[in-house]
Amino acid sequence: MDRRIEHINSLENLLKSQNDNLSTTQTKSILKVIGILNFITNVEYTNLIKQSKKFDKDNFIAELTRFLQDDLHWKKISNKRKTEFEQLKIHYITEESRDYKLNEYIYMLEEVMKNMDKRTEKLYK
Repeated sequence: MDRRIEHINSLENLLKSQNDNLSTTQTKSILKVIGILNFITNVEYTNLIKQSKKFDKDNFIAELTRFLQDDLHWKKISNKRKTEFEQLKIHYITEESRDYKLNEYIYMLEEVMKNMDKRTEKLYK
């Protein structure tokens, strides 16, 4: 399992196990971060890890969660991708009579990013 999914699972488990101990504000913040993590690709998550040398290694998930709570850049990206995913999901249901899964969407994004990276590399060679 990749680290992004592990992060999502740990936050979901926290919500389940600590539901009575969390305030409404804390619950909303955790759900917001889960929403952001759902629409970050695995490659982007790995890059966040690489760039986050300032984070405490022992509390990495907590530190990254705090970072993502207030980060407008990732919030905007995830909101845009969520809208795009919902539109694609409707298209797949109506045009292809099948459900479109979030993991398919993330995989598609990663493939597009890989192809863009390859094109960029060719331009600079």
